[in-house]
Amino acid sequence: MNKFHAFCSKLKRDLKGSVAIIAAVAAPTVFVTIGLAVDYARLEVARKQAQTAIDSAALIAASEIVNGNTSKLDIERKAREFFDANISGETAGDGESSGEEGNEGANNDENSSGKSAPVAFNNFSITIDAAESSVIVATDVEVRTLMSALLGFETLASPVFATTSYNADELEIAFVLDVTGSMKSGNRIGSLKIALNSAIETLLPKEGVNTNRVRVSLIPYSTSVNLGAFHETAVGANTRSANSPFTCVTERLGVNAFNDVVPVSNQSSTLYQTSPLIDAIGDIRRNAPTPCPVTPVRPLTNDRDVLLADVASFRAEGYTGGHMGVDWGINTISGEFGNFWGTDAAPKPYSDPNVRKVLVVMTDGAFNTAFNDPDDTKLSKVLGKRREPSEEATSKFCDFAKKPSGAGQGPRIEIFTINYLAGKRARNLLQPCATPDSDDFPGPHYFEIQSDNANPEALTDVFNTIARRVLKVLVSS
Repeated sequence: MNKFHAFCSKLKRDLKGSVAIIAAVAAPTVFVTIGLAVDYARLEVARKQAQTAIDSAALIAASEIVNGNTSKLDIERKAREFFDANISGETAGDGESSGEEGNEGANNDENSSGKSAPVAFNNFSITIDAAESSVIVATDVEVRTLMSALLGFETLASPVFATTSYNADELEIAFVLDVTGSMKSGNRIGSLKIALNSAIETLLPKEGVNTNRVRVSLIPYSTSVNLGAFHETAVGANTRSANSPFTCVTERLGVNAFNDVVPVSNQSSTLYQTSPLIDAIGDIRRNAPTPCPVTPVRPLTNDRDVLLADVASFRAEGYTGGHMGVDWGINTISGEFGNFWGTDAAPKPYSDPNVRKVLVVMTDGAFNTAFNDPDDTKLSKVLGKRREPSEEATSKFCDFAKKPSGAGQGPRIEIFTINYLAGKRARNLLQPCATPDSDDFPGPHYFEIQSDNANPEALTDVFNTIARRVLKVLVSS
């Protein structure tokens, strides 16, 4: 037995020695492997930062082209400046540099001390393919290694690029927006403001691009639509509606109820009305919110600051007369309303082949309020109680907008719809209202968000998807 214990003790000492030898042999390999992993992780971080910046630079390049810039050198300079600015913001906190300021910008691989920068972005280039209406912006990401240099790899590199397609058509886009009382729930109105601001930034960036070809209108709706300074023009001078204390309008009745015939003061069949019930709401709610949305309709404009100020003023209150919002959304971009809104906001004719007209309709609830039945004289039968009339009117407006305006012409207007936590009834209305997906009008055109949890990201993603699609400035990495 003693001999057996002695054998085991000797074996144990031998194994410890073997393990020590194996560990000593393996240690450099493990050390280098960990070093490689660290270096490749650093490369991946830099590559992701560069991808975000290169995507933005590609959008700037495409926007310059559609706004008439024909100088490749100037386009490349502006794209590179935008890339450098984004990279500086991404890497400044890490002590990494994209190079010194100046024309070399992202192509520098040395910092101000003359030493090789931890991260460099080299060989920035732009390729413009006019035949395919596309731009390719590319750069090489290079990271100075920490441990891989022991194996002879002083740097690790990866190419990054973005391909952007563009379209030089003019764009008129109307946003029909739910600002009803239900938008208070979970601060949905706050999510809408964030999402819409982001879309406006995409359509009209602060760099000033797109202002020659993009105009945006805003149509907030609730119990009615507030026309502000355009109220009297819509209802006619010296009419009962013109004497209303409110500047909101309800439906147009009669033969022109579901078209875009422009209002003419001495032609009663063309005029809108401010329902007497609107005045009654004001009478019984003297100390309550008015029956009009606080923010009036904003006709077409390319002034992003004006649009952002309008969005900031949105306030959630009232019922859901969505068909009236759709009606005036159409009117802000209608080829028939050229003289109604004034020179600067006048929509282009439907016949102009270089203009794309787009309607975006968003709601967080079923349409439920309408004033288009003269026999309904009680508020208790109108407010929140007239779903079918509002939905039927909406369907008629959508059908009208999607029909050609003349022989040999395409649809008057392309329609996108957004069901924001609104449920099945809204889906049954908005899905057929949207433009059918096709080769000419790639989809989707109907969007549905049924889980939000007060997170604006989902709605923001939808608005930005629509904004980029209608600009036809699409980035693929």
